[in-house]
Amino acid sequence: MENHEIKKVNPFVEKIAAEWRNFTLPFTKFKDVYQEASLSNKIFIILNFIFNGIFDIKTKLFGRGFFFLIVEVALFLYIGFFPGFFLGQVSADFIWLTPVSYLFIVLYLICYYQCFRKALVRLHHINNNVDINVSSIISGGKKFFLKIRRYFKELAAVYRYGKGITKFNLIISYFLIGLPQLMEKQFIKGICYLLIEAGFIAYMVLMGADAINNIINLGTFDGDRRQVVVYFVLTALLILFFVFVYFTAQRVTLNYEILRVNDKQATFKGELKDLSGKQAYFIYLILPILGAIAFTVIPIIFMILIAFTDWNGMNRVGNETFSWDGINSFLSLFDMGAHLSDLASVFTWTMIWSFFATFTCYFGGFFLAVLLNNKLVKIKPLWRSMFVIIMAVPQFVSLRVMNSLFSDAGPINEWITHLGGSPISFWTTPGLSHFLIILINMWVGIPYNMLLISGLLLNIPKDNYEAAEIEGASKTQQFFKITFPYIFFMTTPLLITSFVNNINNFNVIFFLVGDGGGQIASTDIMITWLYKLTIMSSEYNIGSAIGIIMFIISATISLVIFRNSSAYKSEEEFR
Repeated sequence: MENHEIKKVNPFVEKIAAEWRNFTLPFTKFKDVYQEASLSNKIFIILNFIFNGIFDIKTKLFGRGFFFLIVEVALFLYIGFFPGFFLGQVSADFIWLTPVSYLFIVLYLICYYQCFRKALVRLHHINNNVDINVSSIISGGKKFFLKIRRYFKELAAVYRYGKGITKFNLIISYFLIGLPQLMEKQFIKGICYLLIEAGFIAYMVLMGADAINNIINLGTFDGDRRQVVVYFVLTALLILFFVFVYFTAQRVTLNYEILRVNDKQATFKGELKDLSGKQAYFIYLILPILGAIAFTVIPIIFMILIAFTDWNGMNRVGNETFSWDGINSFLSLFDMGAHLSDLASVFTWTMIWSFFATFTCYFGGFFLAVLLNNKLVKIKPLWRSMFVIIMAVPQFVSLRVMNSLFSDAGPINEWITHLGGSPISFWTTPGLSHFLIILINMWVGIPYNMLLISGLLLNIPKDNYEAAEIEGASKTQQFFKITFPYIFFMTTPLLITSFVNNINNFNVIFFLVGDGGGQIASTDIMITWLYKLTIMSSEYNIGSAIGIIMFIISATISLVIFRNSSAYKSEEEFR
């Protein structure tokens, strides 16, 4: 008998080989997919090598196509306007722009590969007649226009076959919304619609027209121009609200007349029943929606508008005089000056801080939760209570205590001096201050993650562990194959929100380090820099521009990571 030697495959090598095959798959399959395509698709897939995203746009994947195209155009504009960055032809203060420029090229190459790969997959699906949902923007727009079309078709049919009262109601509703409802004894809707229309007309005559005129002529307005911006935002929101109510009223009138044509009628009693039943949510949501508009939407729009003005300081007591300035605030941020240097250093530390602050607290809480969930650990309630006490103490108190402990004249430096050493400036020494901030944040952040993950650990089905033990899996294998994937899947949205919250985590940085006399420090993140620019330096336009950039960064990171996470893609499989 011949002895056949069984070759042992190194798992790591096999994994690398699989990843390499996956990476080269678009190149090896390109010829086959290309030959099966139609002539027009062949032309556009070739053009896609030059104009990234053009094939996606051709196949109605507009969101993805325009994204790749914009990235390509942005890179070539950057190279065209700033060729010296790639050659190091900048002052010593901005030499960091050379490696950053090459990093942009690397990111572009990644996008270029992804564009090529996705276009090829799309072409393969087209060749095999596989239906794929088009861009949500297009499908949403299509549904919107279909609704409008259906409305006018129904309107024409009802008007044609309706009685005289039906025709009168359909016509008068375009001038006096709510009157048809009052005539048909739908008193609640009718009164609400009429009051909204009368109030809107009165506001526009008394204040709205002036608000629009003042915002156009902002530079010549004599008075507090902050009020001009606020009144304009309020007016714009009221116009949008009235437009929504107006068209809703038309739809309500048409629906009622459809019921009349079909010999069915809504009653006042039925209307009251709906408001206390299936439409009760409308009453309950009025207050929260008004609160969100007043305290969230209006300030956000106000901030966005300020970014396009030259409001950068107090000109006289009680009044702020500023005018429209276009995109100069953004140009000032990215100009070769102090703002650009500050933006680069602050943004870099913000990303580093957000990453470590998120994952140190997450995995620290994970470790403690798993440890306290172990059967060998005794008196678990005592250990958990100790960490809960940390959460019970107000964060402000904990952070200020830590600030005092490590201050120049604090107890730590006193002990160092007593032992014969030199005092250490913990909060002003780069590197040391950064490490200390992350370490202290772990102290205040780990207990929350520990309690959350402890609850999730109790929800993992015990059958999974029993089956793993029967198959001979070790405790380590059970952790990496069952425990960690389950918890990570459940907490992916938490990780995303934690990362975004840490980008905007004003408390930890400010209460630990202080305001630094209004001067930018190496420990400042975007939100504390924004605070110093606005509250302490009165550079409101630059601060608003930074706020917009922060929003774009936060929203992009949140959407991209969540849309590509298993919590989004495999939710049904998990269930």
